[in-house]
Amino acid sequence: MYRQEERQIKDWIFSKEKTALLLTSARQVGKTFLIRQLLKQTGADYVEFNLIESAKFNETGAFLARLSVTTDQMP
Repeated sequence: MYRQEERQIKDWIFSKEKTALLLTSARQVGKTFLIRQLLKQTGADYVEFNLIESAKFNETGAFLARLSVTTDQMP
């Protein structure tokens, strides 16, 4: 089911050149589950920011505004 995605994500995890990973698809198909599972399987260190579930980030959108400023991107 996830064979192609697993390979691509594992390639990203083990890549020496770290760039952002953007994984898109329909809602509720297991994207977050797959990434968490592969990170645990590989023993990779990671930090997760959940902007949906965290009220601290969700209240004012300040985090996203600061993020856009630090990346020189407009939301």
